[in-house]
Amino acid sequence: MAQVNSPNDPLVGSSVRTASLTSIKPQAVYDGGLGGKEIRLRIANGGAGQSGLVGAWADAFIKYCHGQGIDPFKVGWYLGDTTESLGFLAAGQVDIAVTYNKAAEEQAVKAKAAPTRKYGFRDHFYLVGPAADPAQLKACGDDVLAMFNRIVDQGNKDLVTPPTDREPVRFLSRFDKSATNIKESELFCKIGQVPWALAYSKWYHQYPRFPLQALKAASVLNEYTLTDRGIWLSSAQEHMFFWEVRRNQKIRSSGKSS
Repeated sequence: MAQVNSPNDPLVGSSVRTASLTSIKPQAVYDGGLGGKEIRLRIANGGAGQSGLVGAWADAFIKYCHGQGIDPFKVGWYLGDTTESLGFLAAGQVDIAVTYNKAAEEQAVKAKAAPTRKYGFRDHFYLVGPAADPAQLKACGDDVLAMFNRIVDQGNKDLVTPPTDREPVRFLSRFDKSATNIKESELFCKIGQVPWALAYSKWYHQYPRFPLQALKAASVLNEYTLTDRGIWLSSAQEHMFFWEVRRNQKIRSSGKSS
């Protein structure tokens, strides 16, 4: 979802405003190949930026504006998860926050941190894990809650009796207030589990990194984790399996990324 900081200040027009100086630096800057000099649109986002979508979107928009007679300019992408991006927006450090949690977005509008909320696109959550599937999630059919319950159950058992013929069951959480972390927490709560609470479950690996880094770590460490399809498709992780988490809590099983 895109939170727009200034709905009455469109980019397409006779002039484009210059972004004020901010205390954060862009992760990347795009100019559409037109050699613009100034950043005049600031977009905060995490996964869509890492997967290249924000860059493609920015370049296309710059070219469109140039075709409308606007001088070339730059678009800055500011790396932040949903919570951070909405914070940047509230502080006036970015113009748009592309985020993924309806409740957080509606609260931002209610608090007047953003005057409007617009639907832009949707992604899909994937529960991913080692191809060896030490928790035997494939036996759970299409029930994602049963899968999370099995991760909890087998993770606890492996702490009591460490396996000698396979990797222990562990779950990697980004633990960073991102939309993915919020979704993961919702799923655990739906089965009556809060593994992050004291004394936190030792199979619950807290790894506060951005999506690409978290997925890579889960792959290297043979852990389960929650990610999104955009990150999965833009990553080259081998030896992993995924289950697509759908809105009705059903899942679609498929093979490793290519």
